Amino acid sequence: MEEITFNAFRGDGNLRSVIIPGGSHLMKGAFKDCPNLSDIYVRGHQAPVIGNQFWPAKVDDVFDVNHFATVVIHAPRASRKSYAAYPWNRFRHFVFY
Repeated sequence: MEEITFNAFRGDGNLRSVIIPGGSHLMKGAFKDCPNLSDIYVRGHQAPVIGNQFWPAKVDDVFDVNHFATVVIHAPRASRKSYAAYPWNRFRHFVFY
């Protein structure tokens, strides 16, 4: 299992897009204070997981509130259903390829 660790990109003003493995765990602070983040590309048929069993997190712990309206999630068409539920349904923009 892959993990985008605590505060991995926190405060990175240059980060515009990122490619992450499907099913990877996104930990607290991973994308906080990344004002230019616009695209997340997911490679795999599972949506990423927020936190893990040892370090639970909420989607608001990982992303800034404005990300839900501005970031585009790019994911395989077969994974569409996994983005329909919380927490991914907080995002407004998806591209399924």
